[in-house]
Amino acid sequence: MLSCSLRRIGCPGSGRHCRGIQPLLVAVLASAVLTEKLTFPRVLAGAAGVLGVALIVLQSQARLDALGLAAAAGGTVSMAAGTVLAKKWGQPLSRAGRPVTPLATTAWQLVAGGASLPFSCWCLKDYLRIR
Repeated sequence: MLSCSLRRIGCPGSGRHCRGIQPLLVAVLASAVLTEKLTFPRVLAGAAGVLGVALIVLQSQARLDALGLAAAAGGTVSMAAGTVLAKKWGQPLSRAGRPVTPLATTAWQLVAGGASLPFSCWCLKDYLRIR
């Protein structure tokens, strides 16, 4: 999704303004899924992060494209959901009952993400110009 958003939006870095909202989105999702308190300092810190990223990244030559923004937002939502779900599910255990290393957990996440790529490319082939 990040690649699609960068290709569609055009200006390098302009797709990152959607990523700037991720800490705020994680706090909101954590309050819903993990029943953590959504406190004013968390919301204020998230809003300050969004504003800071916007001030640094947004430029006058940035083109706003609906598909590019949707792809950036989709990537941000999926990363925020992954962060919250990883905290909810905790560290998985191996067959021997020992905690799995973070490297192994990351590898399985990448395998799962890679398994969805053919379907995503097929759905977006007209927009991505894949033949």
